[in-house]
Amino acid sequence: MTNLALIGVGKWGANYLRAIKHIPDCRIAYVCTHDYRRLAGNSDVDGVIVATPAETHFEIARFFLQKNIHLLVEKPLAITYRDALRLKMLYEKGSSMVMVGHIYVHNPAFCAFVSNVSTIGRIQYLMFESGNYGPFRKNTTALWDWGPHDISMCLTIMGEDPISVAAWGGDDMIEMRLDFSGDTSAVIRTGRLLPEKKKYCAAIGEKGSIVFDDLADKKVTRYTYSGVKHRSYPKYNLEEPLVRQLRYFTDAIRHKRRDSDFLMGVRVVRVLHTAEESLLHHGKTIQITA
Repeated sequence: MTNLALIGVGKWGANYLRAIKHIPDCRIAYVCTHDYRRLAGNSDVDGVIVATPAETHFEIARFFLQKNIHLLVEKPLAITYRDALRLKMLYEKGSSMVMVGHIYVHNPAFCAFVSNVSTIGRIQYLMFESGNYGPFRKNTTALWDWGPHDISMCLTIMGEDPISVAAWGGDDMIEMRLDFSGDTSAVIRTGRLLPEKKKYCAAIGEKGSIVFDDLADKKVTRYTYSGVKHRSYPKYNLEEPLVRQLRYFTDAIRHKRRDSDFLMGVRVVRVLHTAEESLLHHGKTIQITA
């Protein structure tokens, strides 16, 4: 039996309590809020899930990284790039498995989207639109609340980091342009002032295009152009993304596997940091630095 501890009992904490029931031989054995330090002395804890507000992620993650305890942290990993790099140093010194909750990367339909991207040839353009009306969080802007989803998806599709970022907007709505090598650009529009929920991504390539729409009946649509426009629907399983994410985490604990998921969290924070710098300079294009 894999025993997990959950820190945070808000909306996402409740979602984890529900989703864990679908993972065999695994349970959330401990739930806490502010007294999380006591978990470090409990030998029954195999891993910790952090589902607290974003501004608390760094301190909690740092504590458990110092104790070499396996960790699943909700996005974003930290709210400054400096703190993300500090966590990266601890991760590299330790042996724990650390995962960041970029849930759309574990969405089966999005995984099918990524698997089929190669069929449309070189990607020329990516576009993302996502958000909802709310939630309005006091200490988190739309950039840091909604932005990690689209950025993690974008980096997964491209398999590399952008060379520059430009951003414009305000606390509740944000638009970004990420430029990649090879003349590929991604445009992201996201925030909490949309009239209804939306989660849409499209990749346009030299041989066709592919669309991911999480709210559609058929979530993935591929278009190919060879004289005649052809539409097809790649298959995917219907496993809930949060369950799939939890399964990934618990499997990594059981098989003592460390992979690049944590580094994705650091890379996402770097893009967010660069976008924030662009906002401060009225949409100026900022080069990504190491």
